[in-house]
Amino acid sequence: MPHEAAARQPLCADIDGFSLHAAVRVEAHDRKRLEQLCRYITT
Repeated sequence: MPHEAAARQPLCADIDGFSLHAAVRVEAHDRKRLEQLCRYITT
C-alpha cells in the first residue's frame, strides 16, 4: 500500500514522491497559460 501524506489542499495529493494537483485549470482560450502548464508538466 503506498504511503500517502496528508493533502494540503482539496484535490491535491502527495504519494511516494509524486504530487498531483487536480485543482489546476486553464481557461479555453488562454493559450499562454496552457503553454506554461504544458511546459511545467513535461519537465
